[in-house]
Amino acid sequence: MATSIRNKQQLQDWIMKKLGAPVLDVEEETSQIVDNIDDAVQLFSRHSGDVVYRSALVLTVTAGVDTYTLPDSIKSVLSFDATNGIGDGVNVLFSPLNQMYNMGFINFFSGTFGAGLASFEIGMQYLRNTEKMLTAPFEVRFNKYNHTVQLIPKPHQDMFGVLEAYTEYDPGTADSDLYNEYWIKWYSLALCKISLGRIWSKYLGMTIPGGATLNGAQLLQEGITEKMALEEMLVKTEGEPLGPMWG
Repeated sequence: MATSIRNKQQLQDWIMKKLGAPVLDVEEETSQIVDNIDDAVQLFSRHSGDVVYRSALVLTVTAGVDTYTLPDSIKSVLSFDATNGIGDGVNVLFSPLNQMYNMGFINFFSGTFGAGLASFEIGMQYLRNTEKMLTAPFEVRFNKYNHTVQLIPKPHQDMFGVLEAYTEYDPGTADSDLYNEYWIKWYSLALCKISLGRIWSKYLGMTIPGGATLNGAQLLQEGITEKMALEEMLVKTEGEPLGPMWG
């Protein structure tokens, strides 16, 4: 039974064995293997809805500041729903709370006239619907290169809100079943064959201990062929790239 790969180091060891280590002296730096694994995970993420997912995070907004730095895992921002208590929004004059006060609803729903829970719920529904119609929502502009989001218009008061975004799952060095994904394992190996094939091509025909002859061109072509086949498999199994989620 095959051993399950749970982290990046175990995947590196698996790749080295597939390339012939420790029998062969595989001339590939650890950093090269890590880069190839990261490239495989990144490409897989662009196609798989399991790696890039819809999420929400709380953003604390400061009056007069319109640009905020987000975590690197955020790949796209959809919207920002700000609140500082019901009735507070971008437009203070036309806020639902102010409109209800002018129409005399505040005293009624606050219980001055003996209104009950049902009346309170009706009032809250009215408040939410009016807020959607009369207050201007913030527009968001996300910069995917420096991972910042700009709020338009510039906030006039301190508040907090919910930022809806697409987040990429990145296990880093932690244990994760992502590294045991069939496609990621074999695509990482194909990339390593390409990079190692280019290195071996410098020593064409050289005999190594044990009598084997280095054939960089063959290994390079093998890696390219496997890479192309795996990319076709990715599109068939996971679909086209999730373009709109990537800023």
